[in-house]
Amino acid sequence: MKHLWRFGNPALLILLLWTAVGCVYYNTFYNALKRYEEAERKRRDAETRSSRQSKHAYMALYMSVIRKASIVLDRHPESKWMDDSLLIIGKAFYWREQYDESLLKFQELQENFPQSELIEESLYWQGLALWAAERIDEARGILETLVEASDPIFSPKARLALAELEAGEGNYDAAIDAYHHLLPQFKQKKLKAETRKGLGNAYFQLKRYDEALQAYENALASKPDPTTSYQIRLRIGHILELQRRFEEAMQVYQKILKIKRFRSYAPDIRLKQANVYLLMGRVEEALEGYQEVIRKNPRTEQSAEAYYRMGLIDQRQRKDLDRAKEHFEQARREKGNSEVSLLARDRLTDLADLRKYRKAAEADSMKNPEPLFNLAELYLFNLADPDTALAIYQKVLEVADTTEYAPKSLYAIGLIYADSLKDEQAAQKTFRKLIDAYPASSYAVAAQERTRQTRTDDALAEARFLEAEALARGGTGVAEVLTILEQVTETYPKSLFAPKALYTLAWTYENRLDSIELARAHYQRLIDRYPLTAFSEVAREKLEKGFVDPTATDGADSVQAAESVRPDSDVALQDTLSDTAPDDLSSQGEEADLVAFWEVETKPVMIKHVDAQYPEEARFENAEGEVFLRFRIGKEGWVEEVEVLKGDEVFRQAAIDAVKQFMFEPATQNDQPVRVWVPYAIEFKLSSEAARAEEDLVDFWKVEKKPVLVERVAPEYPEEAQWENLEGGEVLVRFQVGKDGRVEQVEVLEGEKVFRQAAIDAVRQFVFEPAMHDFRPVRVWVIESIKFKVPD
Repeated sequence: MKHLWRFGNPALLILLLWTAVGCVYYNTFYNALKRYEEAERKRRDAETRSSRQSKHAYMALYMSVIRKASIVLDRHPESKWMDDSLLIIGKAFYWREQYDESLLKFQELQENFPQSELIEESLYWQGLALWAAERIDEARGILETLVEASDPIFSPKARLALAELEAGEGNYDAAIDAYHHLLPQFKQKKLKAETRKGLGNAYFQLKRYDEALQAYENALASKPDPTTSYQIRLRIGHILELQRRFEEAMQVYQKILKIKRFRSYAPDIRLKQANVYLLMGRVEEALEGYQEVIRKNPRTEQSAEAYYRMGLIDQRQRKDLDRAKEHFEQARREKGNSEVSLLARDRLTDLADLRKYRKAAEADSMKNPEPLFNLAELYLFNLADPDTALAIYQKVLEVADTTEYAPKSLYAIGLIYADSLKDEQAAQKTFRKLIDAYPASSYAVAAQERTRQTRTDDALAEARFLEAEALARGGTGVAEVLTILEQVTETYPKSLFAPKALYTLAWTYENRLDSIELARAHYQRLIDRYPLTAFSEVAREKLEKGFVDPTATDGADSVQAAESVRPDSDVALQDTLSDTAPDDLSSQGEEADLVAFWEVETKPVMIKHVDAQYPEEARFENAEGEVFLRFRIGKEGWVEEVEVLKGDEVFRQAAIDAVKQFMFEPATQNDQPVRVWVPYAIEFKLSSEAARAEEDLVDFWKVEKKPVLVERVAPEYPEEAQWENLEGGEVLVRFQVGKDGRVEQVEVLEGEKVFRQAAIDAVRQFVFEPAMHDFRPVRVWVIESIKFKVPD
């Protein structure tokens, strides 16, 4: 029997459904199909408008599709709609970004209904799901198989998907070749339009804007569907803005307003027109445009954005912060749950910080440069006012020449000259000043990259340091290696390798020669000479926390022992340098069979849980607390190692003893068991009143249905991290998912300070299907690692 939901004609579909078998499951599937079509409409609208609320709506609709179609599977396994139900559930899971569940349904359809007319369609969606799950090679294999099958509907779609896959992987030149190869093969206008749109997108990514515009114009000539047509026209307008062809961009937007089928997008287009007026410097006309949007579309996302844009004009162009505050507050009231409302909240926070930093700077700037520096940072990164930031950074230099704020400020000044004011001569002068004044700082390294300057001292010092490293690895005696390191510190004191060599000397005296007094002396020398380096920070911590304790060994004996070491001594520096600098300041590589928790294909599943015993000492003192730890699950499912991250000492051993008894089905990667570290928290509570108050809070491992992530927000890469040229980072957070699926509390367990707030901000926007226990939603704590990658 032909599967009717592929016909695409709702009226015909309704007629056929009602004239066929009058079973209840028939109506159930039909209702699921109606929900799916409604979800598709809302999803396309959300993708066009970038609406968070619309996304929540269509996510819920897809979940409703899954529930309704699952009734057919559970209650009517002999019906004719089993394969249809499996396919629609798989597609709904795909759009909900639950790719593993999606793939299971497509596989189930293919295995149980090999003669179904939906096999080719399920293969197509299986390829898309594998691609979305970043299983790229598998996705290519499935799609190529479908191409060879020559299905008249899905074989061409698979060809197009393969080209889009190349673009998605950043292989834009290969994608362009693929799109050009496909165009002569496609006869359908819709496929031609999609191909030309993809071609335009690839050219756009390569910044080949004229070719992109031509491809988009050709796509419009192919008569695409309304949504695609609208998206293409928006992209054309955007390219014209990038090319500063503002009048032409305005014409594109005006033409969109005249097309009847795009009337619902009119507020968005009028916003874009106002934005173009602003780019043209016609501020009054931009304000009139924003006010018209507010007048005609009150209490909408568009009116909220108009208020927000007006606030930015008050803040940046007119310097009227009180008026800006009013507009940002109105933006929040206009549409409380919109993206622009969150932006307005951030701007209000910036304005509050501005008052705070100004007050602190006025009170204490001559003694403490930090408030001034914070004020400059706020103007540069949050308020987008580089001119004011520049003036304040220069004030910081007047009072901060011996602190960490001096090289930071010099580097920021150089960036402002180079990137904002386009004064390359002033930028180069500033960067050279930074390199000369603070040669061993991390900012000097970044400044050298900006100036493309390689100093002779750095090259010579590096050569000598590498020589010492090679000698150590070759088994040469410690004395010769130490001599070279001393030469680096004395001969090239302003090189980048001087603090590194000095740290290595101190570390060697401490860890290889047990010469504690000499180690302390070298660490102190490092702090005194290079106070602004990462090596100095580690040295300072060692001394302040007593890690280098002179009472641990006799100083005179240690010095004598160190002085008696000769090149032919049995004491050698095997791997000394690689063990200390810079590897001592960073983590070692992962073991071959140890995979990161977020990367494993199949997460470990707990099969045995043991409650922690309450320590009698804590019970006697009525103490309560919490222990945050991580443990490594082996390939057999046993807990191999436990590390405490944070928690009161009295509870630590009890937590470790409990965790060591846990058992799991091991994590798997490429169908093989692997070892994996898992974060975990154990709470110790005595109070029965507290237990009753939190009866809806259930341990993550015990809930019958884990929370399912509906919407994940990628963290913003902090400007400060980019500024400091950090290669990325990671923050371990613990957050509570409420009974409504919203994140209620967020706590940082560990991670670099620069990334912490961005991780918290991202996690607070996560949305879940709540955890379920005893057939009711419950609150649950979740621990997750938020990773930061340097943006392209």
